[in-house]
Amino acid sequence: MVTSANTVRALHRLALETHGRGLGELLEPGIERGLRVAAVGPATAAELESHAVPVHLQPHRTASAAGLLETWARPEGPDTALAPVRPGTVLLPQSAAASPELTRGLQELGWQVRRRDAYRMAPWPAEDPLVAAPVGQHDPVRTVEHARSELAAGAIDGVILTAPSTVRALADGLVRAPSPALAAIGEPTHTAVVALGLEAVVAESTAPSGLIEALERAVAAPPGRRRPAPPQDIAPSAQEE
Repeated sequence: MVTSANTVRALHRLALETHGRGLGELLEPGIERGLRVAAVGPATAAELESHAVPVHLQPHRTASAAGLLETWARPEGPDTALAPVRPGTVLLPQSAAASPELTRGLQELGWQVRRRDAYRMAPWPAEDPLVAAPVGQHDPVRTVEHARSELAAGAIDGVILTAPSTVRALADGLVRAPSPALAAIGEPTHTAVVALGLEAVVAESTAPSGLIEALERAVAAPPGRRRPAPPQDIAPSAQEE
């Protein structure tokens, strides 16, 4: 069960370093014997397929931990023949900061879970990154400190937040910012925003077009709706970082 494109990149690097083979080549014998691969959403599936790893199961509705568990437990249509049919063992490589939601959910369904840290989130610039920073024609990549300062100074009009860890990293700047438009990739990220006493529009899709549409809706919202309540005690996010 794979929950992010970063996990795929980390596994592919590990396969090359430890076995001298790419991820797809390493998994091919297991897949021929019946190994099945589940992806949390289209971006993760595309990254797996770029490494020649077939994806047998994706969430029917929401690209999230909850959506993946729902589909895992009750596959529909053509997925039914490809999904796991009885409890066995699941390898669950994730971010070191990932919540235990998937582990608990799979265990409740009767599966044995081998949970492994595949990578950890770190502020840019980081040593040995899985993805190199963009160069050339792209906008410069800002450090977390720079981004916080620009937010607090009112130089940022909108922010697309793609993980609870991103919200936590930018928290000081977000709280001090003069009400920028905020878009969140999903409910767990939105929960982290609300914990700061702020509000964000939740994207209906995790695809780039869905995030852009959410930001457009956030920009169009009255500024007063972006700070609905003081910070509250909120349970930790239950979403993959």
